[in-house]
Amino acid sequence: AGLGYQFDKLESRRKDMLTLQRNGNINLLDEKVYELDQEVTSLKNNVKNLEGANKVLNEKLQELEKIVNKLLNK
Repeated sequence: AGLGYQFDKLESRRKDMLTLQRNGNINLLDEKVYELDQEVTSLKNNVKNLEGANKVLNEKLQELEKIVNKLLNK
């Protein structure tokens, strides 16, 4: 009976270790998802800033083209 008890304890411990490992893996995945979410948010902000800068540059380019056309037509 003592040997069976030891195997039962080992099996129970193995299940506990698997549960801990699974929970640890889930925590690592949650952490990775959080990090990637932060990175995506940062990239979205960068894209928004670049789009704004691009719009300003396009407006300035159009102004310069108008000025050049006026100078060439004189």
